[in-house]
Amino acid sequence: MKFLDIVIAEESSLREKEERAGTDDHELAPTLEKLGYAYHALNRFHDAQESYERALRLRLAAGQGDTAEIIPCIHALGLMHRLQGNYPAAEMHYKHALTLTEQLAGESSVDTCIRRNYLAGLFYAMKRYDEANELINRSAEIYTSKLGVSHSTVTLCLLAQALIAFRTGQKAKGDKLVSQISTSMQENLDFKEAAGEANDEILKFVLLQLRQDKLEDAEALFRFALVREANILWPNHPLVAKNLRRLGDLNRSMNHLERAAELYRQSLEMYMSTMGIADPEIATLAESFGQVLIQLNKRKEAVWPMKVAVDVREMFQEIEPEQYQRAKNTLDKLNSSL
Repeated sequence: MKFLDIVIAEESSLREKEERAGTDDHELAPTLEKLGYAYHALNRFHDAQESYERALRLRLAAGQGDTAEIIPCIHALGLMHRLQGNYPAAEMHYKHALTLTEQLAGESSVDTCIRRNYLAGLFYAMKRYDEANELINRSAEIYTSKLGVSHSTVTLCLLAQALIAFRTGQKAKGDKLVSQISTSMQENLDFKEAAGEANDEILKFVLLQLRQDKLEDAEALFRFALVREANILWPNHPLVAKNLRRLGDLNRSMNHLERAAELYRQSLEMYMSTMGIADPEIATLAESFGQVLIQLNKRKEAVWPMKVAVDVREMFQEIEPEQYQRAKNTLDKLNSSL
């Protein structure tokens, strides 16, 4: 179901429930949270924030302040504030979600580590590197004890520590961590399977950028490596689709065309299933997918994404006539060659 359809359906459902039970019924909270999630996917962050805030008030009024049901809502509020640049409010909510998770699941649970890592990421963005490093170190200790030193999640923590080391001028420490990560990935024959092929590729690219002293590029790539965790919290969210597309672009730039095509396919299918096609970004993605397939001499397979690109470009041809004509010409040539 597309997120715009979800918004329409849940807004209608919310109005019906308000008419039936009033505006202060705690049973409205799940509907408000679904709305918040859909608004978030549509980049309507302020609307999402208001929905989550209202859901939180209703849950608190219903006495759910110390229950697991309230944690996702608190965490989501933290994310909405972070996306809007309100870091102090984001910190407050992330800490609240972390404290509750520690109380309910235990300080050393994997769920607690996930909440802890989001707070560490916020501290990193706020340049509070020592606090970020302390949180990441604790997560790394827990992951190592539960999953083993060679697990991909431990590797992500080590990479985060390396980024912090380079950011704080500790190059020798950063270089040592990069070497440690490289050795671990080479010695662990099951690493690719455990990390997922996409993450394995990203981590190798991150290490490459760090060796070349391209810290900002390494930071951007590292965020891509968090796609898997993001997909756990926000299944099929456009954020995940966007990161898959960016990874496809990266593979294409490295001439890894088969992998690029697969990533473009995953991203396009995710976008279309949740957002529809009325978005110029989808046309750009579809064209990239089609062009890679043409490069791979998979012309029949390239017809579908190029047709998607033309259909989307046609909607915006009055604004971007050149892009529409370019996509149409490519599709016409493709069809004539079959």
